[in-house]
Amino acid sequence: MEVTAYIALGSFAVAAASLLSTILDRRKDRHRKIAVEVEEVALQPEIAGFKNGKIGLTYDGSPLQAPRFHVVRATNTGRASLRKSDIERPLTVRIPDGRIIQAEVGFLDHPRSAPEIFEGVAVSGSGREIQAPKTLLNHGNAIQFSFITVGSTASPRVSLRATDFKVVPKVERPTSATWVVALVFTAIGVVLTLVSQFVQNT
Repeated sequence: MEVTAYIALGSFAVAAASLLSTILDRRKDRHRKIAVEVEEVALQPEIAGFKNGKIGLTYDGSPLQAPRFHVVRATNTGRASLRKSDIERPLTVRIPDGRIIQAEVGFLDHPRSAPEIFEGVAVSGSGREIQAPKTLLNHGNAIQFSFITVGSTASPRVSLRATDFKVVPKVERPTSATWVVALVFTAIGVVLTLVSQFVQNT
């Protein structure tokens, strides 16, 4: 075989190896993704039918300024499981401004399951961060953060430090009617609870 043939064969082998490596990297990325979706609702008295501006929401006796209810769901959409041993820093939600006044974090076995609430999860000292405990997430499992903020004008951000995993926005799809109804009724329930507390304190 001539030298040029060896060179051509070697070049082909290098190109094929490079292409295979690229394909495998992309498949790996596809298998190791945590998809995040965020829903937010303003908790204004008008939601509960109060439009005269004379009723406000309070928390521990203090009036709430621009309260908002947030639901952040982080779902393992890849085929690979996110194991506890993979996690360096667990899923964390942070708001750029304002303050988180109440929060809970839960585990979802699948999108339509009720969250199993984790005990002992607390808002950080800065009032801007919530961190989930290290949890095994198989395909379809999710961590859900539900919280109320005051004075927050920007959407929350989600971070995770784990081997070969990355956080990505969930691909936009038409929002299901079930998700919308659940979010609205939850928000209304939160408002009515806060209004009830306000009335009792007056």
